[in-house]
Amino acid sequence: MKTKYIFVSDIFGRTESLEKLVESLPFNSIIIDPYDGKRMMFEDEQKAYQYFTKHVGLNNYTEQLHQILTAMNAYIYLIGFSVGASVIWRVSERSYANNIRNAFIFYGSQIRHYVDIEPKFKINVVCPAEESHFDINAFISLIKEKPQVVINRSNYYHVFMNRCSTNFDDEGYRQHMQLLAQHLR
Repeated sequence: MKTKYIFVSDIFGRTESLEKLVESLPFNSIIIDPYDGKRMMFEDEQKAYQYFTKHVGLNNYTEQLHQILTAMNAYIYLIGFSVGASVIWRVSERSYANNIRNAFIFYGSQIRHYVDIEPKFKINVVCPAEESHFDINAFISLIKEKPQVVINRSNYYHVFMNRCSTNFDDEGYRQHMQLLAQHLR
């Protein structure tokens, strides 16, 4: 069976920044985004969030990923950012999960609403240093004991891997790109 690397984007969707991130890794990958590949060019995170919430939503994005995973006959590695991370978390208990080898999810803040999910595959949860909308320590304590969950607490803020964000951090990006390259082989 072939191996597929699937990147699930944040609310910004398919951006030049995400494409460069994917291209810099040593394996062929595909990008899933909530806008079916259309470049949205949002002015800022607030505009991206408003558009995503009004026109797509977490449930629709989750279903989009579910349909893609259901159609694939491959060993799958998933990498998700923000809402993409939350979508991966939400599909992690579904039946096709046995083909998924590993997932890395970055700062999926919506996961806090779905802590009852028991992932069927290994998920490396990269948490930010803090979150403005909830207590990150309380969140970590709710999911850290799950058998398939590995927590990695970063020193960076939400969306630190996205050059479109005001929270982008060069050092955090570099460190976590090395982590991805090591663990996704």
